[in-house]
Amino acid sequence: MFVEAWAASCRGETPAATPCFDRSVIKLPDGEALARSVLRKYTPNLPVSKTSAADDAEAFLFFFADFRERLDPPVDARYFGTCLTGCFVALPARDLLHGDGALAAAASAIQEEIRRMADDPLALWDFFSLNSRAA
Repeated sequence: MFVEAWAASCRGETPAATPCFDRSVIKLPDGEALARSVLRKYTPNLPVSKTSAADDAEAFLFFFADFRERLDPPVDARYFGTCLTGCFVALPARDLLHGDGALAAAASAIQEEIRRMADDPLALWDFFSLNSRAA
């Protein structure tokens, strides 16, 4: 479908069918229970590069976010390409290793980075700005 839609767009035509990426149209019975059972089974076996860190060390998380709708003006909904930007979170390891607030600390830092990305979606496109934040 992608190739046909791309070709139609190149010809200036409207694609015959609009693709649907809505995962909710597939109803998986007991999908939540299945996901939890898979996590319980495989998570303990995941490789761990380091099981502990010094309290003064930093923990890093890098993830991508789609920012099409956050640009001004927003990218047209029919755009087939990707519009991803990097999101970078750094936290003191002590915030993630001690106490019941570890998950809340991680979620809060991720939420703050998403807000930053929403305010300035192109900020991390410059590799050196990312590099300076990691240093």
